Amino acid sequence: MKRSTPRKRGRPPAGASGEKVSSYPRSTVRLSTGVMAELKAWSLINHQPIWRLVEDAISQAIAREPSEARELIRKVAQRRQATPSAKDK
Repeated sequence: MKRSTPRKRGRPPAGASGEKVSSYPRSTVRLSTGVMAELKAWSLINHQPIWRLVEDAISQAIAREPSEARELIRKVAQRRQATPSAKDK
């Protein structure tokens, strides 16, 4: 029996709300060899991509901040998202 709509090729988008992760902005971080090895092991053990682990860790770290700091972080992030600088591109 044939499907009424053919499946799309490739992997489905893995980002939030079905966004393509490849369209997310890139960032580079220098890590020690030991920390990088731990990050890769954490990714492997949890079957999660590194970007998702980092994203979750940042969200959890912000959630542990006092409410005033969380509000300030939210406001600054919104402002930076609305007007990215040349460095952010």
